[in-house]
Amino acid sequence: DGKHTGAGAVGPWGAGSHTPAELTGSAWQEATRGLGALTTAAWQELTRLAADELGAWGEGQRRSVGRASSWAQGRRTDLSGVYPWNLGRLPDPGTSPRPPEPPDPPVHICYTPPPGGAVVVEFRDPATVGDTRLEFICGDRPRSIVVPIRSTYTVQNNVTLKRVSDGVEIICLGSSLALDVDSWTWGFSAALPASERSKIGRDEDLELRINGVPYRVRAETVASDRTFGQASLRITGRGRAAVLAAPAAPVQSFANTAERTAQQILADVLTINGVPLGWTVDWRLTDWTLPAGAWSYQGSYIEAALDVVTAAGGYLQPHPTDQTLIARHRYPAPPWEWAGLTPDFVLPSAVVQQEGIEWLSRPDYDRVFVSGTSQGVLGNIKRAGTAGANVAPMVTHAAMTAEPAVRQRGRAVLSDTGQQAHVTLRLPVLSETGVILPGALVDVATLFPTEYFNGRARIRVSLAAGETSQWFYYHAAAATAKPGSGGTMRAEVTTSPKSMVEAGTAVIVPWDAGDTSAVNTQQFDAATAVRFVCTGAAGVGEVSEA
Repeated sequence: DGKHTGAGAVGPWGAGSHTPAELTGSAWQEATRGLGALTTAAWQELTRLAADELGAWGEGQRRSVGRASSWAQGRRTDLSGVYPWNLGRLPDPGTSPRPPEPPDPPVHICYTPPPGGAVVVEFRDPATVGDTRLEFICGDRPRSIVVPIRSTYTVQNNVTLKRVSDGVEIICLGSSLALDVDSWTWGFSAALPASERSKIGRDEDLELRINGVPYRVRAETVASDRTFGQASLRITGRGRAAVLAAPAAPVQSFANTAERTAQQILADVLTINGVPLGWTVDWRLTDWTLPAGAWSYQGSYIEAALDVVTAAGGYLQPHPTDQTLIARHRYPAPPWEWAGLTPDFVLPSAVVQQEGIEWLSRPDYDRVFVSGTSQGVLGNIKRAGTAGANVAPMVTHAAMTAEPAVRQRGRAVLSDTGQQAHVTLRLPVLSETGVILPGALVDVATLFPTEYFNGRARIRVSLAAGETSQWFYYHAAAATAKPGSGGTMRAEVTTSPKSMVEAGTAVIVPWDAGDTSAVNTQQFDAATAVRFVCTGAAGVGEVSEA
């Protein structure tokens, strides 16, 4: 029998190898089955190809575009940034349809004039001495100047200095302006090259322009400084109102010989023998009447004017260019009412370059007595909603002759009490705000969610090496609480539209378990409704509202 090779291979026949007959003893034998090219098979395993695979389902490859979730913490995206231009790129191949034109913005109409445009302007009160220019505001509510939040603030300032007499330009290397509520004129200084010495004289009237806004100043002193290889000049001075004080103005006596209002007395002060000095008054206080002989003063023009204005809790602010003094309230509204007012400016923390906060604690007065002297009235001024138990020292002044005067003075006294925050901010002179003057109400979102500041203190504008910055010194209010037991004090903010701390925030303050009478001070805005809960070994203590 032949030898089988390859059980799975089938072939018809093939040439066998010859075997000698004498050795086998057989007439025939099975030839060796051929392999290789003659080998065939019914089937064989092919190479698997991915493209030919077919399945009902399988694990798909993860793709980011196909991932979905019900909700997640979103990434903050600034949608307020608008840029007029940017770096371009080559367009993609092909054509793109022209984008549609954006629709016109809606037109806000707050006033529709009558047919024909004939507008009748009716004046309720007669004109008085002062600025008679009219300012028309769209709508019946004041609006805030809001600085938007941007990722980048680009400020390019333009500062020039020239002589008023003939308009000669003066090269200015650096300049500074300063003003606060206790200053009735601008403070001014500038650094000049030594080559500009011939253009500057003593008491020279100058005009400083910041981004096109003019400010009139007087160069009162000129100093030179020379070191090896360089020389410079430094001039200092004040605003135009400096002529109303010593040494330019004489010391003299003033008095109201007839019954006059406070505004009329201020206008009489700015005269010489009944002839006006050329200065006007923009009166923004509540006026009152003084009987004949009730008021007298000896000093310069500006000192007498300040005596009348400060008697009612006001201050004098100079006009940037005109010979005008503005009589303003130091506190148009008390700090506990600031949250309900519309701020003049709203600033984001992104635009503030530097911030500093100093916490102060003043006596928490809630009542003050204001009285006249030889003539006048006695006013009992108490903060509404309080017991009036903490009485401030009595205030007396000869000009306190009517209810409006004592009320305004009492409000100023009670506003400068309690917990306060003195805030210093540094920011560029923006086109939206310009130079922010003292007296503006400013809403600033800084370290806390929202802080409400009142710019009643001082401002300094510094200009050097092409950079313009503003420094502000603001005043804010806060609250205090006393525990009912030892342990800890938790301050929970309940309602706070203009608070330094968000509603619902709990602030834990350590407390001495053995001290139940000390006062722990936690700083909050005066408009914040705060519930103080004191806990200790004895359980929950008293709950006080601040």
